[in-house]
Amino acid sequence: EHIAEHLTPVRVCPLLNSLETTDIGLVDKAAIEMLKNSGAAVLHSDTFVESSDDTLKVILEVVAGVPEKLVIESLRRWALEKRRKQLHADGTLMTLEEAMRPFLPQLRFLNLSPVDFVKGPGSWELLRDSENYHILGNLIDPASFRLPDWTNHEYNARSQFHRPYRVASPWRPETRLPPSSANSISSRDSE
Repeated sequence: EHIAEHLTPVRVCPLLNSLETTDIGLVDKAAIEMLKNSGAAVLHSDTFVESSDDTLKVILEVVAGVPEKLVIESLRRWALEKRRKQLHADGTLMTLEEAMRPFLPQLRFLNLSPVDFVKGPGSWELLRDSENYHILGNLIDPASFRLPDWTNHEYNARSQFHRPYRVASPWRPETRLPPSSANSISSRDSE
């Protein structure tokens, strides 16, 4: 009760850091509600870049009501901060790819517009050329290319709370397209 009364978007990440868990069942309900209802404020907070890897996994699993573009840009901001602070044993800096790659399966690249993808993650030297090409190809023409194995196939934006659809893929028989046209971008994040 005390946590719920005093929890703010700035305090969510330190609270999750103190729990040191990725088990959402162990996370205080007030923190979960804050991530669902004030996700943008949490992602914009200065404390977000101080999040541990475990905290980041919980945030990416729960955060809602925010455009995927914001989620991906926030993760990049977090990774740049981690990269600045963490050196390899030989004294070299961690790359952006090394910092972000463990979290790529939780990102919904298929919710970006082609322009947002090209100007964002497609230009950050985060993905391999073939990964960039296949994701961009699927943004333009869904199910046109085999996506990288790690790709999150969630088609609905984090702001949609109904059961997510998946992008149809000839290589993943359990996938299906939303009831609207396959070329519709109505459920993708708007700019």
